[in-house]
Amino acid sequence: MPVGKDPTMPPGPVPQPAADPNQEDAATAEILDGLVEILQRDLEVALEDDPGQQSFDSLGIDSLSLVEFALAVEDRFSVQITDEDIRSLTNLDDVVDLIREQRTEEGTATPDVPRSEDGNGES
Repeated sequence: MPVGKDPTMPPGPVPQPAADPNQEDAATAEILDGLVEILQRDLEVALEDDPGQQSFDSLGIDSLSLVEFALAVEDRFSVQITDEDIRSLTNLDDVVDLIREQRTEEGTATPDVPRSEDGNGES
């Protein structure tokens, strides 16, 4: 038997501990707050309760405004949003999922850090 192997463990990848749901909820809320701020500040969109579920169409966001929003999201959250991504986004929850997915792929779960115009992350 190889040294260090636990014979009681099934073969395959070692299971990882489950993510803390409270931490995930906090990260999601923080991302959603940042997205709402972008919509209100940059696009002057008024949001109702549960903004994550409101469609961009119902908010009066046209394709040009959605591109502007995507660029602001890229800057704020240091993510990449492709043209294909933009076409698939229907509401803020979709954008939250996209940001979380990219952060998971990169192995980062850091909160958003507004970047300055020179891109240094300092205001």
